[in-house]
Amino acid sequence: MQEMYEKSMQMIKNLNVKSEKAYKLLLKDYLLLSSESLKYICQTKSFYDVIERAKGS
Repeated sequence: MQEMYEKSMQMIKNLNVKSEKAYKLLLKDYLLLSSESLKYICQTKSFYDVIERAKGS
């Protein structure tokens, strides 16, 4: 699970994802955690906070 989390966060950072809608498009092509799973792991209700955490790491 930790490996999938790190991969998902790297994809957000490397592809410069700016919204939850853009991230959901990636889910069709790549094996990543869902946006809801990322929000749960990061303990936030906003996907914007997940993006900020990804860019900070």
